[in-house]
Amino acid sequence: MYINVELLIYSYMALCLCILLYNIIFIGYSKTEKKRSFRRFNKWKNVIDQQFNKDNITSDKAHELLLQKRLLRINQLYAYDQALQELLISNHDRTKEYIANNLNTSVYLAKKYLDKDSTKKAYLAYMLSKYLVFDYSSNHRVGEILIDYTLDKSIYCRENALRAIYSIGNVEDVLSAYRLMNKNSIFHNSKLVADGLLLFNGDRVKLCNALWDSFYEFNISYQLAFINFIKNVSGDFCDKFFAALQSDNTNQEIKFAIIRYYRKYSYDPARIYLYNCIKFQSELDYTFSALAASALENYPSDETIRVLKSALTSNNWYTRNNASNSLQKLGVDYIDLLDVYSGNDRYAREMMEYKMAVHNS
Repeated sequence: MYINVELLIYSYMALCLCILLYNIIFIGYSKTEKKRSFRRFNKWKNVIDQQFNKDNITSDKAHELLLQKRLLRINQLYAYDQALQELLISNHDRTKEYIANNLNTSVYLAKKYLDKDSTKKAYLAYMLSKYLVFDYSSNHRVGEILIDYTLDKSIYCRENALRAIYSIGNVEDVLSAYRLMNKNSIFHNSKLVADGLLLFNGDRVKLCNALWDSFYEFNISYQLAFINFIKNVSGDFCDKFFAALQSDNTNQEIKFAIIRYYRKYSYDPARIYLYNCIKFQSELDYTFSALAASALENYPSDETIRVLKSALTSNNWYTRNNASNSLQKLGVDYIDLLDVYSGNDRYAREMMEYKMAVHNS
């Protein structure tokens, strides 16, 4: 097979030239766009400064129309956001007042961006999540629109919309958003949900109660997230959770989450249930005994120590490991564990020896 070497070399040179030309054009465009972005930033800063110079920052119709017209373009929205960020540093109170007085623009933009692509919607929601916090009492209209953003296929758009809703601090908006997502079978990571709810800019205990009242409307993923959120906010749900823990109809994952709750918040009626998780572990999933062994660190008593010592003989490594950790945290000394060290159960003995060695190192 004959190969024209000269043609191959010329083709390669032409390709290299095209790549070089592309890089030159790209660098030139980037520098130009950077200058344009800086000019847009300064322009918005000056426009907002003009509003600051007024005696009262009230809703200026001309300024409102300017915002509604220009901020429909994403590059203008980005520059406006950057200008607000800088002004919040240099003149926080005045900027805060300015943002609170431009609620109509937020409502208008939220409606208009609803039909734009996911990336643009995500950025607007992200921007609103930073600023709605300044006047959450009157931002319910924005929240109602942002609820529809949670149906977007992009996780970034959904998460930013949820964060904006949290910043408003309206319990009903949060519930409506999650009901809509649940109804449309939209999966949202449980960790994101639980951590995101902690950003709620309102009465978190009230939100906890509302989520629990609507608990069984949601799928398992959301239920787990709600329990984890409640665990980080309030210890007043021990009674309510205990009924669910004892019910045969409660999903195992939910029971696991509730046991973790009782590890943080001691609840004496749950003590017997935790004991039984270890005593009858052969009849249960080993996860129950492992979690119960951890939770019992918060239930000091002679019976707890006895049950934890029996857990050291478990066939499951995690149960033995958690039991030994709990015994250490309960301050059980060497004398009380003499029967373990001198016993015939090698696994129990080695686990405690290992924990003591780590503790003393």
